[in-house]
Amino acid sequence: MENISQQETINYFPKNPILFRFTFIFISLFILVFNNGTFLPLTLYPVLKWPPLEWAVNWIGKTFFYVEHTLKLPMNGSGDTSFHWYSLVFILLLSIIGTLIWSVLPRKANNYNKLYYWLTVFVRYYLGLMLIHYGFVKFQQSQFPFPGYGSLISPLSEFGLMRLAWSFFGASHGYNIFIGIAEVAGVLLLFRKTATFGAMVSLITAINIMAINYFYNVPVKMVSTALVLFSLYLLAPNMIRIFQFLVLQQPTRILSFPKLPARSKVLKGILIGIKCLIIVSVFVFSYLNMNNSKKYMANYISKDTDFYGAYYLSPSQDENRKAMGIPEHWERLVFEYKNKMSSQNVELKTRFYDIEVNKNKKEIRIISPAGEKGFHASYIIGSNGNITLTDLNSEKPVQLILTKMDLDDIPLKNNRFNWVIGD
Repeated sequence: MENISQQETINYFPKNPILFRFTFIFISLFILVFNNGTFLPLTLYPVLKWPPLEWAVNWIGKTFFYVEHTLKLPMNGSGDTSFHWYSLVFILLLSIIGTLIWSVLPRKANNYNKLYYWLTVFVRYYLGLMLIHYGFVKFQQSQFPFPGYGSLISPLSEFGLMRLAWSFFGASHGYNIFIGIAEVAGVLLLFRKTATFGAMVSLITAINIMAINYFYNVPVKMVSTALVLFSLYLLAPNMIRIFQFLVLQQPTRILSFPKLPARSKVLKGILIGIKCLIIVSVFVFSYLNMNNSKKYMANYISKDTDFYGAYYLSPSQDENRKAMGIPEHWERLVFEYKNKMSSQNVELKTRFYDIEVNKNKKEIRIISPAGEKGFHASYIIGSNGNITLTDLNSEKPVQLILTKMDLDDIPLKNNRFNWVIGD
């Protein structure tokens, strides 16, 4: 396939002026509102948190969907909340109104070449920068870490679809690097000459992301769908030509993305300088964010505690358990996150507790919910990793041994890549 000059290309897409106006407004508003950490200024001051949008979302909810309560943007990491979907409805309504106003205003000619240029740049950078960001965090497994102790000792019946998917991806560092490289290939979108190829690669990557989000119920369905649609939008003017070349095996020529509509060399130099600054800053920002994610996880996961690991209580200690008031559902105990402990019963149902550990005094305090007895004990760590607890609330010293589970020597960690298998 060959490129042809800009003069021979479709100057803007869609060709229908009304459709172009709607597309321009809708895509621009979508990117501004659902920035998703892509453009730094919008990351620092997210449009989703602006009071006018919050008012509009609540008006949409009450007027069209009969929502009685006040809608707030939840800070739980989900991108598919009611607030997000009503924001999308508001963008859709705003785009329709904007298109109608634009269409009735007096104008000289329906030449949208410059607007199309800036729209394709906006979409290309939105796609490219987002994929680069998500690609970088996979290199150190910040997004998909190796399954923790709580997951390793839990049965699959306790897993939700998203937790299962995250455990699957996190089990292989090599696969993280592979999909990270595929996403970092979004850098191809940042350059006009490689943008078409970059859109093809991004489409494949985005379809995979969207399928995972759909079928494993990951709450980023809206944005992942947008990544697919935006990739298709970039490829749309060339879709027939790509089909002719790849399927019909006919010679064809690919339409180029429009060039920078700037005649002044000074202005063109300034814009190119801004582009280089954006590209460098996104890689620096992604690298720093990757390290910050690693530090965050290091602070969140309590590997420096004496209790870090998974333990079980042997049935031979039933009398001591009763004497200490240990609940029956404490069959397995996991100490993985700071100031937290989880317990599993015979049916492997999980409960969580707050804990306080004093390493200097070698004491632990487990804060139980209502209906359960609190627990305060001193502890001694054996050479085999087992921990002996001595109840400090009892008149007579009653001890309980937590037997450590060896979760380092397991197939999930040791069965790595082999060319030869089955001999």
